[in-house]
Amino acid sequence: MSYDALFTYAEPAAVAILMALIVVPVIIYLFTGWSVRRSEIVGAMSAEGASLYFRQFYPALMPDGDVLGAFAKHYRRRYGRLHYVLPLLLLGSIALFLLVLTIHTLFHWLLGTTGSHDLPSLAIGAIAGAYMWVVADVLLRCRQRQLAPVDLYWAGLRFVVAVPLGFAFAGVLKDEAAVGLAFLLGAFPTNTLLTIARRIGNRKLGLSEGGEEARTELEQIQGITQGLAERFRDEGVSTILQLAYADPVDLTIRTSFSFNYVIDCVSQALAWIYLEKDLATMRRLSLRGAQEINTLIVELDEGEDAHKATAQATIERVAALLNIDRVAVQRLLREIAFDPYTEFIVNVWNAVDDSEEPDEPEKDAEEHEAPGRRRDARRHRDRDPGHRAAPHPDQERLRQHR
Repeated sequence: MSYDALFTYAEPAAVAILMALIVVPVIIYLFTGWSVRRSEIVGAMSAEGASLYFRQFYPALMPDGDVLGAFAKHYRRRYGRLHYVLPLLLLGSIALFLLVLTIHTLFHWLLGTTGSHDLPSLAIGAIAGAYMWVVADVLLRCRQRQLAPVDLYWAGLRFVVAVPLGFAFAGVLKDEAAVGLAFLLGAFPTNTLLTIARRIGNRKLGLSEGGEEARTELEQIQGITQGLAERFRDEGVSTILQLAYADPVDLTIRTSFSFNYVIDCVSQALAWIYLEKDLATMRRLSLRGAQEINTLIVELDEGEDAHKATAQATIERVAALLNIDRVAVQRLLREIAFDPYTEFIVNVWNAVDDSEEPDEPEKDAEEHEAPGRRRDARRHRDRDPGHRAAPHPDQERLRQHR
């Protein structure tokens, strides 16, 4: 076999190997990681929790019979594997086209020849950088079980904009090592590149940058860093009010966060919209979110005498710290505890708590903060199977008021 013939077979082989690094992890994820994610969410729902979910977010879909079966069907319809097919085909088509041209050009360089369809060296560097980022991002998301269909669309976009951005940055920065610069751009996330491009464009055109003032609001929630807040914003959740009343199942899928983490963030957001920055003060009293406030009201209304005394003392301490009348504080806490969304997340959290293995290691301290109070309240509710969140004579009146 001649040297040229060897390269003839090597081209499609190289393209196939490079394509496999993109496609195979996604296929494996769809048969492993996707199932785990589904079990994490669908398995967390009790019949009551699923009923509350439909009531709060999809009242028109409220089933008459098997509510858990209806929830599982709803999950498959909204977030099933079929939603990955189109973006994967689109990503594969874009990657295949660019990789064929790139490999063809590289083999010509190795043979010391040129072809009419060869790409410029700057384009080769840009495509190689985009490929590096896409493969690394796909592998990381599959490993962390955080791959959503939109991530595949973003990967396709990264390939599409790689060459134009490479030429644009090389022209603006006027670096002699333009090819290396185009490749190294692959180390940056797509959003970062678009932000840099926007800032350079604004500077060249003399425009001011806007939209910065509201970017830090979500970071006031414990456990939400700047990077995590950006992922929430990518899904249209840029304020704490939006987070408080977002569909946690849908938000879990779209952000690829764990279900427990989203539930905890929503719990804090529900309390924050009433308390705002005072919520940070109440964390010292173990009241870090709507779930803990719900537990406090349960203990106050239905707990044993010792629990009632502790709850009453806690409320008095909150009133003193916030410099608010005790009766007003209790009314405020009841509003939070009786919010229908609080009822839903408390029910779901208890279902997740019940399904956990006793010896399961804690992976994230922030996601498991203050678990003792929640478990105590859950044990109290378990003694009354008909208990829902925090029943109280004022509950129906408050709901009707809303």
